[in-house]
Amino acid sequence: MSFAVVDLPVRHLHDAAILHRRTGQIFDHFVAYLNLQESWPAVTLAAKDSALAVSRGGEILDAARLLGRVRLRAVITDPDAAPIRQLLASPSVRLLDWAAIDAAERGARWHDDWHVLFFAEPLSELVAATLEREVRAFFPEVRDLAFTDGDRSLRYRVRMPAHDESWYPGFLALLRRFSSEHVRILSFQGSAF
Repeated sequence: MSFAVVDLPVRHLHDAAILHRRTGQIFDHFVAYLNLQESWPAVTLAAKDSALAVSRGGEILDAARLLGRVRLRAVITDPDAAPIRQLLASPSVRLLDWAAIDAAERGARWHDDWHVLFFAEPLSELVAATLEREVRAFFPEVRDLAFTDGDRSLRYRVRMPAHDESWYPGFLALLRRFSSEHVRILSFQGSAF
């Protein structure tokens, strides 16, 4: 199957049917997470009944509309379908070089990532200090750490090795322990915890 990657105005998806939204998310938390990101995940577009449809990433399109985002990336799974050809003919739709994007991502040694957590109740000063200490001990480079939303949310940036998720099981264990011993974590990166 051929595919294309494009950058397009969100307004082009005004009438697109949304066929899929990821389950297991807390939408407001997901929006808060995406709002911090410079680069968003792509939606997937397909043709359905002679019209455009979002076949993956409906929640991303919903967030883009809510936040007033002007442009999004999209993966197009059937570039030969009539509604897709019509979309690609628009001068405001830019075809992206997937090979160059992929090579740049594979060549990156490090990347910065936002982590966003939401809690069932506000954190006390002591509990917040405990979590901050644990996060800073786990990740060597933590920046822009802030408790927000009346101390019901924590956000921070970390510099991490690209293409290495070996840290994740240990961090997940840290979050599970914190959630059971201190204050229940409702979500991480917008996904229900």
